[in-house]
Amino acid sequence: MKNYLFKLTCGLALISTSHLVQAQSLVFTSNSGSAPYSMTLSSSVDFTITNSSLSGNFIVFLIENLYPDNNVGQHVIDSTHFTSDIQYAINGGSLHNINAWVDGGYPGNPIPVNDGFIWDTLGQNLNLGDVVTLYAGTISTLGFGTPSGFHVGTSGNYNMIIDSGTGGSDMFPISGLAVTATPEPSTLALAALGGASLLLFRRRK
Repeated sequence: MKNYLFKLTCGLALISTSHLVQAQSLVFTSNSGSAPYSMTLSSSVDFTITNSSLSGNFIVFLIENLYPDNNVGQHVIDSTHFTSDIQYAINGGSLHNINAWVDGGYPGNPIPVNDGFIWDTLGQNLNLGDVVTLYAGTISTLGFGTPSGFHVGTSGNYNMIIDSGTGGSDMFPISGLAVTATPEPSTLALAALGGASLLLFRRRK
């Protein structure tokens, strides 16, 4: 009987699933509104490509509704004016760096004016079902000048997607929402129960 319970408990622990969290934690600092600025992606996230036909020269990691109350315009900080350990990979391949940090979209464009984004020049085609991983890290302007009027954003949880295209007004969504997995409480509880059952089984054997 104890052997049966042990096997059942371990089986339940193994088949327990995880929640997929879509709203991603972003932490912004601005030193009371002045430089240096920073943006931290708290957890690595995955994007699944859902429309490869619109893939173009750029890969844009879009932060939706970062500036909900007003049109901030658009200010660009390129990679010569920040340091960043936020990188991305396609299907677990080589790491790529971020080329720019932008605080607003384009009027009349699929990148809304109240969204922020980071982007890179895409060195390969993206195919349907590809998984793009954006790794946790921080972009910081520490030690560099910052463009006048740049809006950092407010720390919080935001939906993120990938846009791609040839640049400017030719940019379109090509992925689902970014997701990151977190263990369910039941997973941890079952794992602990399974460990206790194992100890009991070994002692009774």
